[in-house]
Amino acid sequence: MEEIKSIIENKTKCFFVSPHLDDAVFSAGEFMLYLSGKVDIAVINIFTSCGDAKNSLSARAYLKQCQSDDAKKLFEVRIDEDQRTLDSIDAKVYNLGYTEALWRRKKAPHIVRKILAKYLVEFDRLHPIYRLDINSGKVKKEDEELIDKIAQEIKQITGNSKNIQIFCPVANGDHVDHVLVREACRKAFGGDQLIYWSDVPYSLNIAKKNSYIKDNGLKTRVFEIKSDRKIKLCQLYESQFKQVIPDQKILYRPEVFYLNEKNKRSFQVQIKTSIDGNLLVQWKELWNESPFKNFFNSPAWFLACQRTFRPKSIFILACFEDTKMVGILPLFISKKYQVKTYVCPGNQYFDNSSVLLIDQNPDILISLIDELSKYGNFYLCELEQTIANIAHTFIKKLGVTKSSICVYLPLMPDPCRYISTRNNKVILKTLKEEQGNFELKTFSGNMRGHMETIAQIESESPKKAEDKDIFSDPLLRELYINLEKINEKSFTINLLYYKNEPICYRYGFIYGNTYLDSNTAYKSTHSYLIPGKIAALFLLGELVKMGIGKIDFSRGDNRFKREFTPYSYQQYSIFFSS
Repeated sequence: MEEIKSIIENKTKCFFVSPHLDDAVFSAGEFMLYLSGKVDIAVINIFTSCGDAKNSLSARAYLKQCQSDDAKKLFEVRIDEDQRTLDSIDAKVYNLGYTEALWRRKKAPHIVRKILAKYLVEFDRLHPIYRLDINSGKVKKEDEELIDKIAQEIKQITGNSKNIQIFCPVANGDHVDHVLVREACRKAFGGDQLIYWSDVPYSLNIAKKNSYIKDNGLKTRVFEIKSDRKIKLCQLYESQFKQVIPDQKILYRPEVFYLNEKNKRSFQVQIKTSIDGNLLVQWKELWNESPFKNFFNSPAWFLACQRTFRPKSIFILACFEDTKMVGILPLFISKKYQVKTYVCPGNQYFDNSSVLLIDQNPDILISLIDELSKYGNFYLCELEQTIANIAHTFIKKLGVTKSSICVYLPLMPDPCRYISTRNNKVILKTLKEEQGNFELKTFSGNMRGHMETIAQIESESPKKAEDKDIFSDPLLRELYINLEKINEKSFTINLLYYKNEPICYRYGFIYGNTYLDSNTAYKSTHSYLIPGKIAALFLLGELVKMGIGKIDFSRGDNRFKREFTPYSYQQYSIFFSS
């Protein structure tokens, strides 16, 4: 997130304007942790009261989730939790005391409503039903005056200093309190001065579009999660954590922020149906420079797929800013359900999408997808969530669906930090009993030289019995041979030897600071030695020595991967039918 450097260098005071008593930490906790001790932080909580504490059915349901029957006591607990949590990161706290939507009353209810409210409190509630009212995103007329009041109070707290930065929700999920806070911040400071956070957990529902992002042309910033500090911080909200966070693994996903593009950029898209030397040079430069590169949007992967699958036609959309390539979407023309469709290259063998961008300015992706949609149907698989979100938010008539979960591990500070005590004991016991009998050999390149060894291990593995072996596929072998012809250093091959016999393999690809762990298998006859875990443990140590910062365990979520890491990211497919 490039704005961080300026914030820290200028000692800019950061105000996080939070609708409720946990929203800022759940949505931007890792970023706040990073800023703590470097700049002054303050959190302004807006809706911190339950008003008259008379409970509608929706309010009762919420209290039941929190295992409480007293709204006032619950809010006292929540205020205390919030204070202790924010004290731990040296953040100053302001609670403005506005009534939360579940308890907000109508200003002047009709006499009939007043009478009926004695029997059913919903009759004098401004937002009586959570799903129909609070989650609608619609600001009712009686709520509009709150925007002005909140804006004035926030301005009083932040003062007249120009060296401040305001963070607030972008209001994913359309919770009315989040919308009110966003609009109050916008009124107080103007949209250009705000950095919006993506609201957790509402932002997980990618199918629900946030029109505000599109209408204001907001650009995206991503802040990576590199430790479990955020989870520990969020867990301090004991009354809310289990109710709000459906699965704590979502807190390991990157935090997403939005801000206005102050200088509008101009892009042009060119269509290429063949690859010449100039295009290849520009593509390589973009791939080397992009922080969003992966092995499957590299020129080497495309060229190897072209040689292997021999498509009748290729279709490459290249996006330029002046003469500089800033995005590329290389595709094959194929058939899906017997209909001509533009697809990512690689059949079932790729783990990530082929789209490559210099940054997450939405206009680059929009330019590429808009141009592509002029030519017919397309189906783009394995897009990471931020890119899928941009596409779904800004482009009409676009379908989106979840495709896969990818598990990964930041290797620092300790690659073994998430291995359970029980698993650690089993591994250490095996290593002690077989001391000196294991050796991991790592090879850079020469997949052809090791292909028979890998195929032999796989033929004697549980994968063979389950009909999941991949090296019996001649097309995959051809693809790997072509990859190595284009780039002889494509592969990193790791063979685990037991008493000089190869019993397990792991191979993958290194790009940038990441190792993509593509495939593994071990001989069934040696399963008692837990060779998969031993090889993975040795590999983690080797990667640290090589200076690799992250291991990506590729598509698929399973128990074995989770024994090493809680981190994962969701991928999506987007599609368009003309």
